[in-house]
Amino acid sequence: MAKKFSRWLHTERTPQREAAPRLSTLQQSILHWLQHELRRRQRAGDLGRVPFPELVRAIDADKASITSEVRSLLKKDLLGMSLPAGEWVRYLVLTDKGAAYASTLSGHVQKPRRRR
Repeated sequence: MAKKFSRWLHTERTPQREAAPRLSTLQQSILHWLQHELRRRQRAGDLGRVPFPELVRAIDADKASITSEVRSLLKKDLLGMSLPAGEWVRYLVLTDKGAAYASTLSGHVQKPRRRR
């Protein structure tokens, strides 16, 4: 009988993989758009960062929702943000973890707005 209960008291756990973060469709679309925009800018020889206002214009959602989702992506360490000295515009970059997650996304994300 002691053997039967000893498995419940077993304190060692097997190592488990880190679970992939759960992201909303808006968060996924932000990562997807950033990844493609950063690739496009890299090919053009531009810096590896995107101004926040461009993200807001490109994603089909209100600014408050986008800001909230960007904050949660920052907390999950999927995005990085910088504010260069003397500038008003914040810039977004993908972290290594964010780039890895964005590369796993397929076409199931929200489509960006069409420019008029």
